[in-house]
Parts: sequence; structure tokens; C-alpha cells
Amino acid sequence: MALSEIQIKNAKAAERPYKLADGEGLFLFVKGNGTKLWRLKYRYRGKEKLLSFGAYPDVGIAAARELKTLAKAALAEGKDPMVHKPGRDFEPERTFKAVAEMWHKNRKSSLNPAHAKRVWSRMERDVFPVLGERMMHEITPPEVLGVIRNIEERGALDISRRAKQSIGQVFQFAIASGLCDADPTAHLRGALKPRPRVKHMAKLPLAQLPELINKLDQYNEEGERRSEITRAALTFALLTWVRTKELRFAKKHEFEDLDGNSPLWRIGPDRMKMHREHIVPLSMQAASLAKEMIACSQSDYVFPGQS
Repeated sequence: MALSEIQIKNAKAAERPYKLADGEGLFLFVKGNGTKLWRLKYRYRGKEKLLSFGAYPDVGIAAARELKTLAKAALAEGKDPMVHKPGRDFEPERTFKAVAEMWHKNRKSSLNPAHAKRVWSRMERDVFPVLGERMMHEITPPEVLGVIRNIEERGALDISRRAKQSIGQVFQFAIASGLCDADPTAHLRGALKPRPRVKHMAKLPLAQLPELINKLDQYNEEGERRSEITRAALTFALLTWVRTKELRFAKKHEFEDLDGNSPLWRIGPDRMKMHREHIVPLSMQAASLAKEMIACSQSDYVFPGQS
């Protein structure tokens, strides 16, 4: 049964907030302090959602019903009233997905193609279904955190951090482009689930080395290029026995005579613990691997990181 103006005016604050239904999902929510808010409950793509229309008496009963009618019309067209809000202009070029496309296009040429594809696929899988059609300036920190929580729930803590980083980069691009004023990811510090404490493995007995090398050859993670770099770096570490820091930051110009009789890796003193130049003679296998990785790396590093 529809509400009357008298019922709304006479609605008083109670010990607990309560609802007064007007019909078709529209109701008046009376808060504990007596504030009266118009809200519409609806379902979009199988998910229950709640839309706010403002406070009574600023928004009267006739205005609330008109906003409900407009919201229902948007639903009938397959649009989410939360995005295409009644009474406000919708600007497609200012949605998160539209700005993300501009951000990705702007930086794509500087990225490894496989990495660029991986970043975009993560956005399509985890971010766009929730934020894609939202206007940039309307996205709140709790909404971004909701996206992160969804990823964390499947145990992908590393991916959740990369998603937060990408979302933040889109907002920084938007701020620089004059499309919004704030980055909601800046308020999420400390809200993400901490990574589990790293448990260092015990030393490997020599008898198990063949099994390790066999597993290394079969190693696979997200993206073939990323897997290739990881396999190559670990194999190179076994061939040279350098520290991981020297290996991770190995640069192309440090390698000499890879096609000759005395291939070597010359690590500068600035990268060594004792601040002395370190020369690593390379076996034929190590030289061949270094040459292969240098040829396919698109950065100064031999084993470039893939974020």
C-alpha cells in the first residue's frame, strides 16, 4: 500500500532504524536520529542493489516516485540505475572503463606485449565488472576495496595488489587529465590482507638436484613470457651461483664475448656488497642462455620483471 504524506510527516525516530514501504521497491528509511531517506531496492543482473534518492522533505513523495519511475525505465533498457542515475547526465567518456582504455593506450607502446595483454585481462576479469560503468568521480574507497576483497577471497593476494596498483594508476592518469580530483586507492593503505610470512626452504640435498631441475623445466605461472623469464633466471642462478640481487638486476651491457671463447659477466662495483668489480666466467650453457634472454628482452635488464 502506497504511503501518504501524513504517514511520512508523522514518522518518528525509534530505538532502531525502520522502513516504510511505498511499493515497487521504493521505501522511506527512518534513521535513529529522525532523518528520513528515500531508497529504492532493485535487482540488476541477479544482484540486489540499493539506490538513494535523497532526504525527505527536500525530496518529496511525488519526486521520489518520479525518480523510481526513471530508474525502472533504465532497468527496462538493461541499464543499471546506480550508473545511469535518474536526474543526472551520464558521460560515457568519464566512466572508469573509458578512462582505463585511454590510460592503457597511452602506456601500451612502452610495455612488453604479453605484459600489456596480461594487465588488461586482469582489468576485464576483476575490475570492469564492478567499476567499469561507474563515473570516475563517483567511485569511493569502499567500492575499490570491494574489488580487492573479491580477488583476495580466491587467495590471489599478489594479483589483488597488482589490481589495486593498476586502479590507482588509472586514477592518477585521470587526475592529470582533469577527469577527476582524487584517487580512492590512496585511502586503502593498511586495508589489504597481509601476505603470508615467507617461509624459507631448507637447503636442497645434492641427490634431489635432478628432480629440482626437472620441475624447473616444467614451471608455469600466469603468462608464458613470465614463466620463461622465471625458468631462465633460476637456471642461470644454478649455472653461476650469484646472489639473487645481482641476478635480478643483471643488465645487457655487463655481458661480454658471448659468441667468443671467453664469455663473461662483469658486474660493476656499485652493485656488489664489497664494492669491488666481480667477474663471472660463463660456461657455454650460461653464455647461450644469457644471449637468448638479451635478444628477447625489451628493457635494459636481462631478466626483466613482469608486473
